[in-house]
Amino acid sequence: MAFHDEKGRITIDEQAADQDIRRLREAADILKESREAIRSLQSGDMQGKAASAIQAKGREMEKELARMIERLEDSANFIRKTVEHYRRLDEELKRAIQAAHAQSASQVGSGAAAAAASQGAGQSNSALADRIGGSMMDALNRMSSLAKKPQ
Repeated sequence: MAFHDEKGRITIDEQAADQDIRRLREAADILKESREAIRSLQSGDMQGKAASAIQAKGREMEKELARMIERLEDSANFIRKTVEHYRRLDEELKRAIQAAHAQSASQVGSGAAAAAASQGAGQSNSALADRIGGSMMDALNRMSSLAKKPQ
């Protein structure tokens, strides 16, 4: 589901996550079939010590299968929620970057007009670059705080 890119960052592959979820659900279905087979065996008409031992073991196995099914379903749900969480974060980051670009473009336009009007009498390009860089950092800091919030 996740892999490291060339810079060591972890990236989630949605298609791989979907395959993992599908495999977990298929495994849960197989366990459910096994549980049903055990239930049908227990409902049979058996007598004697062997029958009671089989039924006791069947109940034990049925409980263990139920725990395994629950863990598989929990894992699939966790993967799905994780993918959705990062999909929402990606959208938030995209909007923040777009807003920062729009703000930067308007600052560049107003900064260039002010620089032309004053003909170099006050505002340097480095000050303008600092303001633009600051707005990008603000957007990234907002995204960082969103990423740290638990869902």
